[in-house]
Amino acid sequence: MTTFRGIGDPSVDGVRVASQDDLDQAVAQAEQAVADAQAAASSSEASATDAQAVLDEFGTLYLGTKSVDPTLDNNSNPLLTGALYYNDVELVVKVYNGTIWNSIGVLGPGTVVDENIVVFDGTTGNQIKDSGAKVTDFGDANGPGSAVDGNLAAFDGISGKLLQDAGILAAQVVINPGTSTAGHMAVFTDAGGKIVQDGGPVQAGGDVTGPGSSTDGNLAVFDGTTGKIIKDGGAVPGGGGGGGIGKNFIINPDFNLAQRGDLLGTAASTYQHDRWEWYQAAGMDLVVDLVHPVFPTLPGSEFTQFIAVATAESALAAGEYAAIGQHIEGKNIVEMLLGTASAADLALSFWVYSPKTGTHAVAFQNGALNRSYIATYTVSSANTWEYKTILLTGDVAGSWAVDNTIGLSVSWVLAAGSTYHTTAGAWQAGNFLGVTGMVNLIDTQFDEFYLGRVKLEIGSAVTDWSYANDVAVDTTRAKRYYDSSQQDGSAIPSATLFGSETAYASASGNGVITPHFRTTMRNAPTIRTWSPVTGTLGQVRQGAADVVPTIGQVTDESFRIATTGTASALIEAHWDADAELKTSN
Repeated sequence: MTTFRGIGDPSVDGVRVASQDDLDQAVAQAEQAVADAQAAASSSEASATDAQAVLDEFGTLYLGTKSVDPTLDNNSNPLLTGALYYNDVELVVKVYNGTIWNSIGVLGPGTVVDENIVVFDGTTGNQIKDSGAKVTDFGDANGPGSAVDGNLAAFDGISGKLLQDAGILAAQVVINPGTSTAGHMAVFTDAGGKIVQDGGPVQAGGDVTGPGSSTDGNLAVFDGTTGKIIKDGGAVPGGGGGGGIGKNFIINPDFNLAQRGDLLGTAASTYQHDRWEWYQAAGMDLVVDLVHPVFPTLPGSEFTQFIAVATAESALAAGEYAAIGQHIEGKNIVEMLLGTASAADLALSFWVYSPKTGTHAVAFQNGALNRSYIATYTVSSANTWEYKTILLTGDVAGSWAVDNTIGLSVSWVLAAGSTYHTTAGAWQAGNFLGVTGMVNLIDTQFDEFYLGRVKLEIGSAVTDWSYANDVAVDTTRAKRYYDSSQQDGSAIPSATLFGSETAYASASGNGVITPHFRTTMRNAPTIRTWSPVTGTLGQVRQGAADVVPTIGQVTDESFRIATTGTASALIEAHWDADAELKTSN
């Protein structure tokens, strides 16, 4: 028989039967378990989501391995700053800086030698090899390289070490902008030495034609149009009479030499200071005194050229003129290349002491007097030493002698009538000496004009004053044009025995003297003689009387004086030899 126990019966055959409380508790625990399980499931889902987010972010920052720089991330989104990837071509890791990819890897190490300098690849910026040199190979400075902030340092050309301060600020050589075209020349400014613009193609300045020069140390001549070197200039740089820039083409430039002495009452073309001719138009009433003065003192010079107006020419006619100048022998101007496309620039400097202020003139002319250049200068203060400079381009036209005749005349013009006026500052075809409006320096009696320390040189700028030769050398140069037996500086002719040539007449009364010149003269000169006893021109002394000699066998080296007079008597003679270049104005 089946027996049922009711609720609340604590046991059935020793087994406990669950009560209602037990059932309720079990249900509650089950429900909690379900809730816990559901919470655990939610947490796990959140963790998965977080893990996916981290993975997604990593995928945008590290893009993996690629062969070229990517422009988007792996999700086709814009690149993030700090993104990385490995370039399997360049073998480097690269980082994106927000604009470009930069390599952060190196190849090798750069060097395995302690303290050696590494070489970088110019494309990737990677260290790629050992340079084989240490920092010390390129120099500790001797001194410091420069102690002046911003100055450039000078390097030793052998060791490559810094040696000294170059004395130049880096700012002084800054390109501004210079040129951005490969192969072009740059143009520099005179003021700061800076590059200021593109000078155009190198080809425009020119490859040389031939060689510029085959003579060691000689200057080259450039074509003024193309800028090409076209020939040897036949001159070396430097002063001291060596040719080229700095050489003074003027002989006796500071008027030390005056073999003929003072000449008073001069009214015709003549020489007084060696190599300096005074010349004036024929028929003028003008009379001047040419003197070898010491005053007024020009610092650095013992003598100057002095011209005093003795008889004035107040009413200057159209065809009248007066000037003091030097005619330069053609053989001495060869290097100027006048009359050619390569004619040299010329620079003239001098000191002047004028009785009047205003416009004065210097004339440059060829020997034929059919090419002229008039340069003007202004005197600011009367009767005061003033320094003047004149720059001019050489004449590319006309005929310019390069033999032993006049090559180039340079004249300081004291007055010139309208016949001889032209435009200043350019070469002209014709015989010209001045310009309209120039002062007349010969219109007042006792007016005095002085000239000193003259220098004519090749170049587009004046260099410092130099005598060019010592007095002995310049004396020899001057004696090519004038030589005399009489003591230099004494009036010619003079009754003096000093320096006279002597010989003895034969028993028949015939005698011969053969003087030799101190240097080879420009050509066979004009000879004059005078008696040392009486000073009479055209005679010599034989015994107790003056006699008229016969002059013959004149060359540029010597000549012959033949006499007939007292038998077995002493013959005494003074002479001078004139081979000067004279104007034909």
